[in-house]
Amino acid sequence: MKKVLLLALLLLNIHPGASTPKGVTASLKAKWSMTPFLLETSEFVGEDGNDKFWQFVETVKELTVYKQGESVRSYYNLIIKKAGQFLTDLQVHLLRFALSMRSYSPAVHAAQQIASDEPPPVACPAFVSVHGEHSCSTKDIKKLLKAAAGRPKPYLYKNDHTYPGVNQTDVPVVILYAEIGTKKFSSFHKVLSEKAEEGVLIYVLRHFVADPKPQKVLLSGYGVELAIKSTEYKAVDDTKVKDSKTVLTAEDDDDEVQGFVFAKLKKSHPELQEELGELRKHLLESTSDMAPLKVWEMQDSDGMTSVTMWIVGDLEKVSGRKLLLDALKHVKSSPGVRIGVINNPSGKPREDNTMVYRAVWASLLTQKNKAAAEFVLKLLKEESSQLLQQGTKMKDLLMQGMDVDAFEKKFNTLEVDFILSQQLFCRDVLKLRPGLRAVISNGRILGPFEEQDEFTVEDFHLLQRITLGGSAEKVKANVKQMGMKPKHASDLVMKVDALLAAAPKGEVRRDVQFKDTHSVLHLSPRENEVFYDVVAIVDPLTRVAQKISSLLIVLTQVVNARLQVFMNCRAKLSEMPLKSFYRFVLEPDVTFLANETVSSGPVARFMELPESPLLTLNMITPESWMVQAVSSPHDLDNIHLQEVNGVVAAEFELEHLLLEGHCFDLSTGQPPRGLQFTLGSSRDLLMYDTIVMANLGYFQLKANPGAWILRLRKGRSEEIYQILTHDGTDSPADAGDVVVVLNSFHSKIIKVRVQKKTEKINEDLLSETSESKGIWDSIVSVWSTFEKSITGGGSKKDDGEKKKEDVLNIFSVASGHLYERFLRIMMLSVLRHTNTPVKFWFLKNYLSPSFKETISHMAQSYGFQYELVQYKWPRWLHQQTEKQRIIWGYKILFLDVLFPLAVDKIIFVDADQIVRADLKELKDLDLEGAPYGYTPFCDSRREMEGYRFWKTGYWASHLGHRKYHISALYIVDLKKFRKIAAGDRLRGQYQALSQDPNSLSNLDQDLPNNMIHQVAIKSLPQEWLWCETWCDDASKVTAKTIDLCNNPKTKEPKLTAAARIVPEWVEYDNEIKELLGQIQKVGDTATKKQTLPPSQHEKADKRRDEL
Repeated sequence: MKKVLLLALLLLNIHPGASTPKGVTASLKAKWSMTPFLLETSEFVGEDGNDKFWQFVETVKELTVYKQGESVRSYYNLIIKKAGQFLTDLQVHLLRFALSMRSYSPAVHAAQQIASDEPPPVACPAFVSVHGEHSCSTKDIKKLLKAAAGRPKPYLYKNDHTYPGVNQTDVPVVILYAEIGTKKFSSFHKVLSEKAEEGVLIYVLRHFVADPKPQKVLLSGYGVELAIKSTEYKAVDDTKVKDSKTVLTAEDDDDEVQGFVFAKLKKSHPELQEELGELRKHLLESTSDMAPLKVWEMQDSDGMTSVTMWIVGDLEKVSGRKLLLDALKHVKSSPGVRIGVINNPSGKPREDNTMVYRAVWASLLTQKNKAAAEFVLKLLKEESSQLLQQGTKMKDLLMQGMDVDAFEKKFNTLEVDFILSQQLFCRDVLKLRPGLRAVISNGRILGPFEEQDEFTVEDFHLLQRITLGGSAEKVKANVKQMGMKPKHASDLVMKVDALLAAAPKGEVRRDVQFKDTHSVLHLSPRENEVFYDVVAIVDPLTRVAQKISSLLIVLTQVVNARLQVFMNCRAKLSEMPLKSFYRFVLEPDVTFLANETVSSGPVARFMELPESPLLTLNMITPESWMVQAVSSPHDLDNIHLQEVNGVVAAEFELEHLLLEGHCFDLSTGQPPRGLQFTLGSSRDLLMYDTIVMANLGYFQLKANPGAWILRLRKGRSEEIYQILTHDGTDSPADAGDVVVVLNSFHSKIIKVRVQKKTEKINEDLLSETSESKGIWDSIVSVWSTFEKSITGGGSKKDDGEKKKEDVLNIFSVASGHLYERFLRIMMLSVLRHTNTPVKFWFLKNYLSPSFKETISHMAQSYGFQYELVQYKWPRWLHQQTEKQRIIWGYKILFLDVLFPLAVDKIIFVDADQIVRADLKELKDLDLEGAPYGYTPFCDSRREMEGYRFWKTGYWASHLGHRKYHISALYIVDLKKFRKIAAGDRLRGQYQALSQDPNSLSNLDQDLPNNMIHQVAIKSLPQEWLWCETWCDDASKVTAKTIDLCNNPKTKEPKLTAAARIVPEWVEYDNEIKELLGQIQKVGDTATKKQTLPPSQHEKADKRRDEL
């Protein structure tokens, strides 16, 4: 083997060198400290019942004494062995998996948070709480019990561990806060368990680690994506950053590179360490070019179809149109299927409520197949429906290439009688009520579908496969031999297949037989053991396949499985279906290093990447996780490996777990828009707050593992409303305090029902007088408290001393170092042109660690306030997958819930904008009753006329005499915005339009312009936004802001354009660079002082503490 390696090294002409392989790594840590494996194991065992939990506790009550003498791996195995006494073999494998995922860490930390609320006595490794009185000694228990009756009993949670002693209700409750396995726990446990068995007390155990280690829990169970960015416009920062000190470790060598497993090679040949490193680097670089994807298309040539689908629905409704639209999309990509349409109108058919269906019918009767299909696809889109509702004539929607005269003649002479006959057919034969939808595939009826039910393109694909999996293919083969015309042959296939499907089946159940000669992977189970039979069917070029591949690999390591993976590839592709690299972070067991210590934990590693593409890193986490980047010198929005030495390492933190809920007014059944909730602990009742949406009465609150109290916010919410009942919480439904326990990584969703107080029945939360002095004072005090803790500064005066109208509230979003650089310059330009105090609001979700580290210094230097706001994209709102489109969504979709009610007006300013006027002018501008004001696009630069998309097609007809507005600058009257439910309307329209991938190309801009008829826009004077792309040079003199919008004609890079167009931009840039340099110097000095090498003794202690 050694000779083979040396030969490979010589042939490749590789010599030892200093260069290091390139790559990207991403890790995610919890916000809380490491939780011991022993405590997590007890929670796993406790899932099987309270008795097993206590049996396990009894077995390991002094287990930690073995920590000192054993290696970390040996101690871990000892815990597994002890747990194995109470578990099956399969459960032991699942326990190892759960410990690698840290699945029970939130449960352990939740108890720790509850303990901190007591609070724990000083220097106490374990303590008891007896009706609110604490003690660190077993000797005090007797005395505390005597006086307990005079104090109220403590609140017990559903997941508390209560010792199975004599069931008594009139005895004191003693809560022990201790770490299982320690001597202190053992001594308390002996006394309390004996007394519980005597019926003297109720003994409850809650986990408590007296001295938590500073290391954070490293998590798994999430995805990391490196998406390939478009480089049509150059938008990369040219500021040099220090390369990361991260180097490849032994763990990185575990990855296989072109058949070589370097961890094993280096172990076998330690004398070839350097040469093997060079070989690995060479192999990585030799795979760095992206090969083009060849696309092959397969067409059905015989004209006869195996599957006939009838689409039943009311085409005057959105749900009916979408069902037919998805069916037609399926037909375009799937040969061998044909579509028929049956109208099932909601009411009595008339000319005015059957317009769309009559147009579909007329096109099918008068046009060629291709022209009819294209027209119907256009007609079914929501833009066309809106135009028709606004009075557009059907003839104005006709397309080039159609026989207009034939269509109009048929359309105008079609009677509605034939639709009535179809409605009767739906009622009497299909047994469908008017307006309901269904799909009929070769006589098989699927439905009826309720209004909220969706039947997507993927469902049509599956339905076709199921239909073909019956007798359709065999029937088609026989009919084909009859030599019939395609239409008649297809009809016969449909009828015969329908009859066969309706025939009674003899067999009850049978194994599915797969043709497994092609496109299938087999993994055999371990012999002589029970195994699971797992079959996965995937399209390998999809995001789902990227994730499921990792899941299947881990599954086969956790349980014994026979695995078959079938590649269900699409027959034709028009473009590269995947534009990203992906890792799903998941491990089957805790991993250890060669020195018997626990590895640093699960990390996403990308080590065989092409160096030429520009990449952006996205974290794809569970719905209830709020994650932020906390450490990386590199621009994670623009990763270009050609310009990087070594590894781009990104560290993220699980900052919050989300508590979600739905709230309704019990009297009206409607969501109480504008109602505010607060979430806190018994020691701090207001830690987080939120506002209820009208959409589903939805609200979300940031939290972490622990027990929390949900209340109505002091002020108008508490004055007008009261909580009546709640579901999914951890307190009785009629309890005054709503207690919610977060003790897992899973989503927590609650329901709250409120009602107006009798004397406030006519009050409105969002009335013009709603911001009374009382609520303003309470909100100001809360937000100023946040300011001191979060922003590290602010203006010199206390907020409570200022009038709220004297503050300019500026909102902006940025992602990536370049746009953060622009953002700082925009901020400076705002400050230079106003004497009014300024408060900046930034979307925290995508800010880099470096921006968050330096913003407080900038605030202190320039005397402004700022707030970092967050909102998790709700699970029920159609998700975007591209980072840029997600950011666009945040600009417009959550304006009513991002900011506290006390903020009356907010001005959004794009990061790449330079302000040349006092924005107070804009704040004071009369919006004439509109909820927001935008600047229209300029018309003055004539040479760009061909690029003004809004002047033709859909936008021209939709807007009419109105202007198309740019989203780079806008002002929002938040009181008016909330009053007319503008946010809820925008989200509703977004939900409808975003299902079509061709809609909302510029999401943040198209949505308000699309909704201009429902949510009015005040057109701001043109000078409020000048952009060289669209505005002529003469108008630049009066510009109050200059936007560096992209030029589709020249594609000029952003930085070049900024320096050329705006002279003061360079001055601002240099000023901020100087400030950041000073901040960096201070930070480097502080780091040097803190960086002292640990002693060997400290290193050994740290290894023992890892568990």
